[in-house]
Amino acid sequence: WDSAKKVLGQSDFMDQMLNYDKDHIEPRTIRLLKKYIENPEFVPEVVGKVSKAAKGLCMWCGAMDVYARVAKEVGPKKEKLAEANGQLDKAMTDLNEKKTNLKKVQDKVAGLEAQLNAALEEKQSLSDQAALCQARLSRAGKLTAALGDEQVNWTEQSAVLEGQLQRLVGDVFLAAACVAYVGPFTGVYRQAIIANWLEKAVEWQIPISDSFELKDVLSKPVEVRSWNIAGLPSDEVSIANGVLVKNTMRWPLMID
Repeated sequence: WDSAKKVLGQSDFMDQMLNYDKDHIEPRTIRLLKKYIENPEFVPEVVGKVSKAAKGLCMWCGAMDVYARVAKEVGPKKEKLAEANGQLDKAMTDLNEKKTNLKKVQDKVAGLEAQLNAALEEKQSLSDQAALCQARLSRAGKLTAALGDEQVNWTEQSAVLEGQLQRLVGDVFLAAACVAYVGPFTGVYRQAIIANWLEKAVEWQIPISDSFELKDVLSKPVEVRSWNIAGLPSDEVSIANGVLVKNTMRWPLMID
């Protein structure tokens, strides 16, 4: 009791109780405390009849005994919980790291997909341009071939026109003579007169067509065709008469 009074008389006794290291109670202390806890008279109700301070100490001892017994069971579980939390934290750290790496990979894949789409669009554009150029080249080849054929025709037409230009004076002179003189005559006599005029033109070295035809000088095939459709006979005399009627300024004298 004397030792107890000394402890109770310490000024920091309450602080010692409040800050008691209950998580590291020695097993020997628990065994010593057990014989008091198991005493039927060491209960707060009984002790409180003697002293309220003693009741508080009784309650504190009971609480430490309960805490020690509970801590004995809970301690390993806390350790396991702490270990599990540590493993969880490590797993979460690894997971976050994997997520970060996955995000980088996904961003890289998205960038590569964008590059692929751009490359495919460029490829399609180049393919379209190549097809367009190929079509243009094909059309240009056809046009060149057609122009090559036309060049032959133009060369031939140029030669024909050059010859007609050289013979223009004689042809027009002979056509004017026909308009002025051959109207009253028959077809046979017209041919005879024209043949005579051709001989004289050659003799006098006047450029003139070898096979002179009045309709070739003073009319066009389309025009003659329209006359035939309108009812004009298609023989040479009738066509020549049509040419004479069309090109005379006064009523022509023709005997048909």
